[in-house]
Amino acid sequence: MDHPHSDLPHPIGLFVREEYRSQGIATELIHGYMDFVESNRCVIDCDTALVPFYERFEYDMIYLQSYNRGMDPTTVPWPPESRQVDIDASNSPKHDIPFAKQDELGSVPEKRLESGVQIRIRQDQSVAQQCAIDIQMPYRDEEGSGYTPYVLTSEAISKIDDVVSDYTSQSMGSGDFSSIGWLMPDDARTIADEIYPILADGSNLELDDRL
Repeated sequence: MDHPHSDLPHPIGLFVREEYRSQGIATELIHGYMDFVESNRCVIDCDTALVPFYERFEYDMIYLQSYNRGMDPTTVPWPPESRQVDIDASNSPKHDIPFAKQDELGSVPEKRLESGVQIRIRQDQSVAQQCAIDIQMPYRDEEGSGYTPYVLTSEAISKIDDVVSDYTSQSMGSGDFSSIGWLMPDDARTIADEIYPILADGSNLELDDRL
């Protein structure tokens, strides 16, 4: 499953035949499963009608339906017919890094830093209200023989990973393009502003010698 809680247990396929329901069997199965995996947290992907059953437990439940709507994943999911959460598409507050909504991706430009790096915040098309930060490195024209991309130094990547690790399990790529995903909109704005000085500093860039 594509989400930042893939390391947690995922109880899937729990089913009790109708004639055996209301006898505590499902409750025992959940307790037995959680004892087996030795965890107090798990990921639940279920119909909203089954949420009251899971809410009876003292375990910390991560609801994928809430996550996919950009809500706190520990909150009870809304019914399927309820409207989506309106996403805040404002630019980052400190460095004005542009925010691109799904229906505006073709018209919202990246922010080009003095180092030549381009950066923007993008609403993730595949995971509802989640966002990603797109980072495009610049290229050097080799005067008729093509272009050589710049990449971040290992030290710069390490600094960015230190910032990102507080918000998501993803890390900064080492190539000429990187996308940091699984972010809530406010987190994406915060991260973008925090890594801005690293990306804007030309001394953190070097020509890619792997080509």
